[in-house]
Amino acid sequence: MITPDPVELAEWQLARDRKATARFTGMFQRRRAKMAVSPLSYLRGGAATFYRLLADFPELREGPPGEGWICGDAHLENFGVYRADEKRDDQRAIVFDLNDFDEAAMGPFRYDVLRLVTSLILGGRELGASGTRSLGLCSQLLAAYAGAVCEEIPLPEVPPPIARLLGKVEQRSGRDMLDQRTEVANGLRRFVLDERYTALPAGIAAAAPIAFEAYASALGGTWFDAVDVAFRIAGTGGLGTLRVAVLARDRDNPEKYRLFDMKESLAPCAAMVLKPPDLPQNV
Repeated sequence: MITPDPVELAEWQLARDRKATARFTGMFQRRRAKMAVSPLSYLRGGAATFYRLLADFPELREGPPGEGWICGDAHLENFGVYRADEKRDDQRAIVFDLNDFDEAAMGPFRYDVLRLVTSLILGGRELGASGTRSLGLCSQLLAAYAGAVCEEIPLPEVPPPIARLLGKVEQRSGRDMLDQRTEVANGLRRFVLDERYTALPAGIAAAAPIAFEAYASALGGTWFDAVDVAFRIAGTGGLGTLRVAVLARDRDNPEKYRLFDMKESLAPCAAMVLKPPDLPQNV
């Protein structure tokens, strides 16, 4: 029988969050406020609690076989619409897919399914769906997941809400996003500092362009130069960890800019129930 102590779990999560956000002023309060909005919001920020429950109650980890790369934080709000690297008709493809991989790990596929279905139940409750309706949606999700992963069944027709999102992104250019998030002052393009971006501590601001150059070099060239960096504030579970936004300019075309995110790499929460990966040393 599963009998967790909700108060003890909440205090454990708060202590963990306080420690994770200690380096940056105000991040603990932001994170706590976002997680307090609803049960779904708490699930979003509480990946650690999710995996602790799996660790404490092994029966929750039981299920069908099958392992590989998992998202590790599969929930409804970690899906979105964006332009992918894949090209279609000489244009970058616009897709609806997973868009957050901070918690990615090698593990049983069923962990992703359990977390995703849990988010669907909580999301349904948040939107006023009945229990019967939410469970019906869970059945459809499980059937679609199993069909796509195990039987290679083609995806169904795009639902109207997703089609509208795809159309919205298709109409938005990279220049539109650039103009929303940056500005030109004294002839230089820089991030607009607001609720989305704030100034980085001096030491990190100096080190970030060097890290970005190493990333660009690893891809086979230094085709972009970092011209500005900022502290990126976004998400729920990642609030308080280091996330650096990079404004980069094409060396061959000074009018062409790209926005990059560099995020601090930490051990995934799933490590609480998974063996550490066998990684090469001294790389």
